[in-house]
Amino acid sequence: ILVSENINDSAAKINMAGSLRMLAAKIQISSQTGKLGTANSAEITNFQQRFNAVHAKSRLDSKSDKELAALFNRITERWEKIKNQHSSLDERENFVADLDNLVNYFQKVTEKEIRLLRVIQYLGLFVMVLISYVTIYRSQGRLIAPFRHLVEVATEAGRGNFAPQADEKANGELGLLAKSLNEMSQQLSLTYQDFEEKVADKTVELEQTNRSLGILYRSAHSLSSREHSSDLSWLLLELEKALGSDTISVTISEHNEFIREKIPSKHHVYPINKHGHSFGVLLWETRATTEPEFWQEELLKAMSNLIATSSDMAQKRRTESRLEIMEERAVIARELHDSLAQSLSYLKLQISLLNKQYQKGLSQEKISPTISEISKGTNQAYKQLREILTTFRIKLDNDSIENSIQEAVTEFSEKCHYNIELNYSLENNRLNPHQEIHLLQIIREALSNIHKHAQASGAVVNVLVDNNEVQVEIDDNGCGQPEAASREGHFGLKIMQERAKSLGGILKITQNHPSGTRVSLCFKITQES
Repeated sequence: ILVSENINDSAAKINMAGSLRMLAAKIQISSQTGKLGTANSAEITNFQQRFNAVHAKSRLDSKSDKELAALFNRITERWEKIKNQHSSLDERENFVADLDNLVNYFQKVTEKEIRLLRVIQYLGLFVMVLISYVTIYRSQGRLIAPFRHLVEVATEAGRGNFAPQADEKANGELGLLAKSLNEMSQQLSLTYQDFEEKVADKTVELEQTNRSLGILYRSAHSLSSREHSSDLSWLLLELEKALGSDTISVTISEHNEFIREKIPSKHHVYPINKHGHSFGVLLWETRATTEPEFWQEELLKAMSNLIATSSDMAQKRRTESRLEIMEERAVIARELHDSLAQSLSYLKLQISLLNKQYQKGLSQEKISPTISEISKGTNQAYKQLREILTTFRIKLDNDSIENSIQEAVTEFSEKCHYNIELNYSLENNRLNPHQEIHLLQIIREALSNIHKHAQASGAVVNVLVDNNEVQVEIDDNGCGQPEAASREGHFGLKIMQERAKSLGGILKITQNHPSGTRVSLCFKITQES
């Protein structure tokens, strides 16, 4: 700033010194032409004022600079002579030359100060660069490196690695920040470890649950199969693997009180009960000090429930099988009574009549009708026997009732030598086996009647479902049959009525229009189905 001010003063001095030189030239010209007067006096006065101003501005410099002081002294002496008109031409020229030297002096001083200012600027720039470098270097060590380390610690913590620690030795806010980051990392590490332990525990629990569910699923699937429901050895091995090396056994008995009296204290007992009925107990033999865990208790309870359900279902199947056998035997007995027994009774009467005719000694002509009736009755009885055997030999060999009905329709189409159409909309597994066999028997019996008696050229079998109700219609376009035939139980209609009754349904036989017969069956699909 000082140099700049000096440069400004030097510029003013140069300007003023230059004006002095111009005034000195005017005064010299006036002196040479002899035109000194009022105007020249004004110029002298103006020169004197300007010179005094220049001298005043340079007074401090002239004290330290002898050259400038000598120059000012020469200019002052010569100006006095010129002002008093006692100077020669050489002196006036020297005066002007001294003014030029003054201007040159001020110019040199200004140039020197400009060079000094340039040096100061270079030096200032160098100092600024040096300060910047030192600042950056110190910042690298005290700010950037600690910040970079803090970022690395935070990044590792984000990846789950809480081992790196920030340097808490730094002063000020960086040290406080490092301390806070370390505390946060420590808390996160504890929380993370806690979460890992919980996840590990949950993983073990889920694996145990998955194994338990797998065992229960396989057990339920196997126990639901009639072939494997009685074999529990593989199931016990699965349980032993899941629970450990301890022994598991199943005791099937309805007398649980007697069983419990004989069970050692180190056995854990799980009753196998269903609907208030006891099937036995599931025993788990452990060490005397071992208490079962919660999941082990739940698994064994669930397994005992599965075994109880399987045993209950097996018992129900046996009961249903016995009932079906008894019902089927009753149907066979009724069929034998209504058909074969009556034919045999008729044959017995005819044989008794024939014996009486022989005893009376009747002629061959009178005996022949009786013998003919016996022959017809025998043929009829044999025919009825074959029909009964055919009826009760039918089995559901196909995988669905639809395929069995389709097979029956195809069979009778070939026998009748005309097409029998089947319309079927009953889903599979809607009926139980008992209902399926009765439905198939009724349809076969109706088709057999069409084949034997209808003299038809076409037939249709409809098996439909409407509002949880099965509707079966067997139509033909034959000659029809009298209503009396239905009432008298002809053409195996009585056995069809019996089967419809077993289904809890209604069987009707009506005339078709314009010709033929319709056999219709309607029964509900029960919840047990």
